[in-house]
Amino acid sequence: MGAKSALNAAERTRILSADDHMCRSCGIAAGEEYEDGVATAKLVLSRRDVVHREGPVTTTRVTLCERCAKGGLAQKADVAGFLSAVDQLSPLERRAFARWVEAGKRARGEMERLWGRYGTMPADARQE
Repeated sequence: MGAKSALNAAERTRILSADDHMCRSCGIAAGEEYEDGVATAKLVLSRRDVVHREGPVTTTRVTLCERCAKGGLAQKADVAGFLSAVDQLSPLERRAFARWVEAGKRARGEMERLWGRYGTMPADARQE
């Protein structure tokens, strides 16, 4: 794919469908409200360089929400580094990860949601 290639409607639809119409970084779907309640998600297509195990680098498109795209989460995807990190997981973590892969998504638990809410509070409010 060329660096400046434009996408037609069919290509956009194919990519969005392949990504289950959700942000591949945070998992939010189009129109879904962010946990902070400030806005709803809008999905965009972003370029992502993929470093393959055999060494070549390709550029592909990935679905991100605007927040993740603006946050710089469209960096390179390093397949070998990813697989190495998976190898370091405990057996319990690998089973959980395999379930997420099979489902194609991971629901955030209540502890993670609370941590996200805590992180959005000003420092003085976090001290109460």
